[in-house]
Parts: sequence; C-alpha cells; structure tokens
Amino acid sequence: MTKEDYSSQRRRFLKTLGGAATVSMVAGCLGDNEGADGTTTTSGSGGEETTTSGGGGGGGGSSGDALKIGVYGPFSGPASNIGDALKKGAQLAAKEINASDSDTQMELYFGDSESEPAKGRSAVEFLIDEEEVDMIAGGFHSDVSLAVVEVTAAKGVPQMISNSVSAAINEKMESQDMRNVFKMSPPSEAYGLGWQQFLDGMQEAGDGYFPYENKRIAMIGETTSYGTSVMDATASYLEEGGWNIVSKDEVAVDETNFTSLLTRIRSNDPDIVWAVQTAPSAGANLIKQFRQTGFDQTHFMHTFVPSNPETINLAGDAANGVLWMTNIGVIPKLTKEIGLADAWQSEYGSAVPGSSGSLSYDNLKIVEKVMAEIGGKAELSVESWEQAVIDLEPHTGSAGNFDWTEDGPFHQALWGKDTVPALASQIVNQENNVVWPFELSDTEIDNSLYE
Repeated sequence: MTKEDYSSQRRRFLKTLGGAATVSMVAGCLGDNEGADGTTTTSGSGGEETTTSGGGGGGGGSSGDALKIGVYGPFSGPASNIGDALKKGAQLAAKEINASDSDTQMELYFGDSESEPAKGRSAVEFLIDEEEVDMIAGGFHSDVSLAVVEVTAAKGVPQMISNSVSAAINEKMESQDMRNVFKMSPPSEAYGLGWQQFLDGMQEAGDGYFPYENKRIAMIGETTSYGTSVMDATASYLEEGGWNIVSKDEVAVDETNFTSLLTRIRSNDPDIVWAVQTAPSAGANLIKQFRQTGFDQTHFMHTFVPSNPETINLAGDAANGVLWMTNIGVIPKLTKEIGLADAWQSEYGSAVPGSSGSLSYDNLKIVEKVMAEIGGKAELSVESWEQAVIDLEPHTGSAGNFDWTEDGPFHQALWGKDTVPALASQIVNQENNVVWPFELSDTEIDNSLYE
C-alpha cells in the first residue's frame, strides 16, 4: 500500500478507536521460588511475580553492559499456558541474540500480570523500580496493557507491546502522546482491510463459488464492542471495495438458535454470509444451522471464533469449507524462512505454539535491530527509541513485515497484505489451513468442497 493509502486508513482508524474487545481473566497464584530451569522468581511490592533470567533462562549472564528487558504476561493462573509460550518465545530470541555476534546482549526479567490490570501494573512497576530494567516488552491481555502503558509513559521507559490488540491502546497512546510506546499487533479494524483484500483476491482467482457478479454480503455480528466494531469496520472497507451489504444483524454472544435469522437472510439471496463471534458453541451452532438452511452456492465466512479448536469440534463436518479470518497469526512459511520453526522444535521439541510465542520472539528480534540503530544501551532514551523504531527498515517476523512510519497510525505497526496481514484459513477435515495471502500460504484452497 502507498503512504496515501495508509493516511486514508489512519483517518478511518481514528473514527473507530476503542471498539475492540479486551479480555479480563481470573487471577492466579503468588510465590517466591527457584525453578529447575535456572530462573528465579521473586515477589515485588504488591505481591507480583518477577522472574529474572540468568544464563539458564535464556537471558545471558549478568553484565552491566547488557540490556535489561522486562517482559510481562500471564505467567500464572488460567492463562498461564499463554504466558508460558510468551516466555519461551522471549527466551529463545534472547538466547539466539546472546549467542550471536550482536552488540546487544540481553538479560530478561519476567513480571507476572496474572491476567489482571492491577497485577500487571504492579509487576511492571517492580521491574522498573526494583530490577531497574531498561525497557519493557511483552503484553497479552489488552486491559492489562492499557494499565501498563500508563506506568512506562510516566516513568519514561521505552516499551514494545507484542501481543495486545485493542484499539483502545492505540487511542491512549496517541491521545496522551506516549512517545515511548510502540505496538506490534494490529487493532480489530485490520479485519476490515483483510476481508476486503481477501475477497478481492478470491474474485480475481475464481476459487470456490467466486467470482460473484452482484457481490452481495449478509453480515452477522455478536453484540459486544468487539463484534460490532469488527462488523462496522469490515462493512466500511467492503463497501469501498464495491461489495453490497444486504443486511447487518446483531446476535447475543450466547445465542444458539439462528434458524429464523438465516431463513430471512437467505431470502435476500446473498453470495456470502459473514459473521463475527467469540463463543465457540454459538459459532458452531451458526455454522451447522447455515448448512441446514439450504443456501445455494453461498459461502459462509467467519471471523475469529474458529481459532478456538472447540468451535470446529462442535461444528463437526459442517465446518468443512468454512473460510475464516484472524487479524494476526503465525505464517508457517515465514516461521520457516526466519528459522523460528526449526529453532523452536530444537529448543522445545514442539511446533511454534501460535502467536503467543512467536510474537514474543519477534518482539526481541525487533528490539535487537532498534538497539543497533540507537548505538547501544548508553544511548537509549525515549527520543532515540522513538526515532529508531520509526526509521527501522521493515522487519520480517513470524506474522509478516513489521514497519512503523510517520504516515501510519501513531506508533502502530502498519497492517495489510504487504506488511502484517490478516490471515484467511479454510477448514478441511477438522483442520485449519492458511490459504491467504496467497503468496504466503503453503496450502491452496480445496475447491472440491464447493462442488
């Protein structure tokens, strides 16, 4: 996309800020202990967990010249599996950087948010005040990151948010002129651009039931700030691309019976029935009832909820052929290209566990490049950090090409097909296959499912 395209995108983005959903989860446990992997966990003021990585933890040996990085995430409690992947991604990146000829050596300090904003805030305060870290990385739950950016901005500490999505973070960054904070993951509005580009690509390729002459779409969105904001943003982009929105309906998060709604929608003869949901049972019911309603040569396209395997399991065979999108994710082709797939398998004996681990890895790889531009820890400041990130050449990571410019949304990595793309997948035999962007996918669309 051109800079003019991004300026236009930014104007649209500012109109819809704050619409993405944030997630709040139940708190986990506390404690002080020394782990078997060589990491030490200590409690800071307020009870938060702060884990300091030495050589055994992937952070390198202690050195006054090393860059001290505080990484926060849900390392205990119900989201600890996500936190574990996030920690492993950071440790793997630091291990590789410290073993290379990089001028930047890293020490990692882990602060446990326990999925709660107050705990995340306290953990990051402890990392900055007591551990004296030089910068903050990581971040998963958006409501936690909304609290953390206030801390880093007030204390003048550079920060790179890896996984948090909410547009409310972007709004706070810009409205409060937080020059120290940058964000990697696109906001929910990126779905709109992703769907526009994907459908245009399908029209051109002629896959599935495409191309469509009338380009008619019926939209269904759950009644949450996430659902309505994604539906509105997608409708705006699709209308600009010449698609006709024949209906927009809102449904409850826990709705289970969509039969009458789908019957009414079918009377409008749409080419595509598009939906955005977050609850697996509701999403599975919508998929199954779509199949039962008798649509003819109509594609069912979903947003986000098939990322939860439970959705596909509950939908069963009815899920075959569903095309769905997430606004950021692991691109298998790129994980192989940057060496992450092999490195993760070698280090942990498993495949890369989605974006929770891969974006944390990308985060520190970007930090390494930024520090090279700055010229070392002694030159690090909010001013040098901001300029170096904006001037950085695009960095190819697991989810695309990360790039920040003066013309893009404030301190937000650009999003779209040529930067950090939304990913479209096709469900085939209970498995998700990334099929778009076409040039980044390993799998072609299985057209036999639409015969």
